[in-house]
Amino acid sequence: DGDPHTLIRPDTTLPSTATELLEQILARDRSPRSASTLLEEQQDPAVRLGESVGRYLDALHVAAENLLGSSAAQAVETSANRLLPGLSAEPAWPTLRGHLLLLAAAGADPVTELLTAAAQWDPPSAHDQAAVIDFRIQDVNEATAGGPMPWLPGIPHRLAADPDWGPYLNARSQLVAELADQVRLNPAA
Repeated sequence: DGDPHTLIRPDTTLPSTATELLEQILARDRSPRSASTLLEEQQDPAVRLGESVGRYLDALHVAAENLLGSSAAQAVETSANRLLPGLSAEPAWPTLRGHLLLLAAAGADPVTELLTAAAQWDPPSAHDQAAVIDFRIQDVNEATAGGPMPWLPGIPHRLAADPDWGPYLNARSQLVAELADQVRLNPAA
């Protein structure tokens, strides 16, 4: 429909693993770069934005798991594997798991969300069942509205109210928003 907020980015639905990221880093051009070039690259808002988005999402997912407890997180994984055996071994499982935990932190029932999404299509036909289910879960951004960018979830109220996680997540969210504004205002930089 032309709305840039509805685009699905491959790195969002199927994030690189730590090994893949390391391989990408090692495969880069090994030509020497000056310290001033490296410093300039580290200050580039676009580079910092990408890194900050990853840290924000990681922090949200860790905070949600911390709030819910490891037994609740394990119950989500157990339910997922009962519904679709091997779902937690799929490449997009960490993303789906994080979204389910965010939904739980926002007060939704993650198992119900999982069941509803899985019932919408024939899961075994998908290459990555977790990615398809994650795509089908529409409530993540609705339940956690107000993210620092339109395609990022916001901070669920229970996490925002937490004395430890709330200020940290808010600071991460503000940094992402500020860097996004810098990139928008000066796209050539």
